[in-house]
Amino acid sequence: MMNFGLLFHNLGAFNFHTELLEACNWDELEMEDVMKKTVSALDNLGLPSKPCSFSDIVQNHVVPALENENLDKNLINIIIRYIEHNSKFVSHILGLPEN
Repeated sequence: MMNFGLLFHNLGAFNFHTELLEACNWDELEMEDVMKKTVSALDNLGLPSKPCSFSDIVQNHVVPALENENLDKNLINIIIRYIEHNSKFVSHILGLPEN
């Protein structure tokens, strides 16, 4: 049986890409700058030393890191939804049975 999870994941990623581009007024250079700032924020992210939920990490660490990059609230919301979209996919893949 074929698993279509990857296909639907990629379609979702395409939707987020389009949404982000639209939020940047269809300016690809601006979107590239947003992506660089996002990567920088995530690369330099300090994670908590104590275990906490994914939503706590997002709200208390990821969002402030993106805000420090002076990203617009709307852009941050799109980026967070994309991160959540990917986390659900990773969770799905890890739950698949081994061959």
